Amino acid sequence: MSKKFFSAALVAAATLFLAASCQKGDGTVVINIKAQMPSAEIAGQVSSAIITADKDIFAEGNSIEVADPVIQEDFVQLSVKAKAADAKSLLVVFNTPEAEQKCYSAFVEPAGKTDIELDARYTNYSAGALDDGSFEHPFLIADKYQMLAMHDELVKDDVKSFKMVADVDLSGINWKPLNNVDLTDDGKGYTKAINFDGDGHTISNLTSEWVLSEGDVDLYAYPSFAGILAGQINNVTFDHATITTLGRAGGVVAGYLGHGDSGVTANCSNVVIKNSTVNAGNKYAGIFAATANRLGILFNCGAVKSSVTSTTARVGGLIGSLGQFNEIKDCYTEDVEVTAGSYYAGGLIGEMQYASVIDNCHATGKVTNNVTNYARSGGLIGRLQGELKNSYADCEIVSNNGAGGQFNGGLVGDIVEGKTVSITGCHAAGSITATNYFAGGLIGLVEKNSAVTIDKCYTTVSIENGSKAKAAGFISSIDTGVSLTISNSYATGTVNCGNPGSGFIGATNAGTLALNVTNCYTTAALQGTSNGALIADSLMPAAKVNCAGYIAWWAAGNLVASGNTGITAPVSYVGNAGTLSAKATEFNWDTNIWDLSGATPVLK
Repeated sequence: MSKKFFSAALVAAATLFLAASCQKGDGTVVINIKAQMPSAEIAGQVSSAIITADKDIFAEGNSIEVADPVIQEDFVQLSVKAKAADAKSLLVVFNTPEAEQKCYSAFVEPAGKTDIELDARYTNYSAGALDDGSFEHPFLIADKYQMLAMHDELVKDDVKSFKMVADVDLSGINWKPLNNVDLTDDGKGYTKAINFDGDGHTISNLTSEWVLSEGDVDLYAYPSFAGILAGQINNVTFDHATITTLGRAGGVVAGYLGHGDSGVTANCSNVVIKNSTVNAGNKYAGIFAATANRLGILFNCGAVKSSVTSTTARVGGLIGSLGQFNEIKDCYTEDVEVTAGSYYAGGLIGEMQYASVIDNCHATGKVTNNVTNYARSGGLIGRLQGELKNSYADCEIVSNNGAGGQFNGGLVGDIVEGKTVSITGCHAAGSITATNYFAGGLIGLVEKNSAVTIDKCYTTVSIENGSKAKAAGFISSIDTGVSLTISNSYATGTVNCGNPGSGFIGATNAGTLALNVTNCYTTAALQGTSNGALIADSLMPAAKVNCAGYIAWWAAGNLVASGNTGITAPVSYVGNAGTLSAKATEFNWDTNIWDLSGATPVLK
């Protein structure tokens, strides 16, 4: 075990007792150390102590042994002569032969003081002899020196456990990721696993910047705390972290959460990132992690008042890219800024490359995409496949420099081609401002041949699109071959766009389309031309549309903008006579789902 770790549960944060220096006539100083132990019994077992400094301040060098310390109740008092008191750090080792172990103090930073008080009351010597980094007896961390020592304890194909017992400030250190690709492991360091418990403490001022050295080998690959996280990190806050990735994927917690190729799995819970910045250069990135691949579960984790920037694709407020086998539950981003230069950007997730589950998550803040073509931006998720439920976004979404192919959604920018997707109990608020092309209050684009089910969702997003743009209150564009079912949902925002526009669904672009809309409504205020109450485009002959209990609360209008509905016997209403709830009652909307007691239906 490294000396920089305390014996299990015997660690405590050191505090300084600031008193006048004691200068001797012979030019030496006397350093007085008063250590409070957890009990008088433990104090009474201390037979000697070794004090080690970071430089040669003692006559014997940087270390000195003190015999027969003064014991007073639960205090151990040491006095030692030194040539100077300018050491940056001291470590005190208490020898306790009766317990057959050594007790370690915290590293203290005396700052020139000679009277030092150590607080070691949180120790438990009976567990210390078994301190081995196991799950039952983790290495304890109380300062930055012990946190740095984590690197030396990690072993391939093994799990080491660590637990924080105090807040740690990492100022002044370019932190090397823990599970890193470097010369010592021949580039196969993915299986150095950790079980890290922050125990409610904070790691502040983490700085990790990509460094290329040692014969063009990345010694700081995947800038972050963990690098490639194998194992778990729980119950910790990162405050004022700065991650600079340049040519590598990175985030505050990890570059990769798990690693699909190596079968390495990661899990995180109760991890919060605050006031932090990730600058990814031209790589995908997230404030929490760049990518998750075999994540397992991310539970109750979030980012607050932080930002992530990349000039390329897959950028998310929490995670840039989701690979396989992931579940994200009760996670969030709040007051977060996401800036991407290409493809997929989301307030929570940039892109889901494989089917994952996202449950009870939310995002607030701003999402900006500066790509000139093929943007996919969403308030919660840039590109989705899998299952999304009980989640929401309230973001300002901005797409700049749009030459073409932009798709923006208040909740989801894009649904992946040929996939089965379910969205239930979700909503979107905020605004979308786009230079060009498509914007939808809930979804930007449903790609071809996908099968999508949406139930109990709504949007209040306000859309402001350029003169050539197309927008809709709910979904802006549906590609060919799509099977889409929307039930018990509504759109109430403002849609200001070019041609065409719709209160619910915009351009269909669909040679074949199977669309079912049941018990839905729109009150979206449209400004522009060729407005459709349900669909903005003309329907092609192969399109099959079933419309049951659909209400567009407008004074007048057509279900399809062109006037040719292409819908057989639709059960629908375009008008504003009476109240919307009365019309919903007439259509027999399910009162177990809807509250129809007011003028406008509300989901229960």
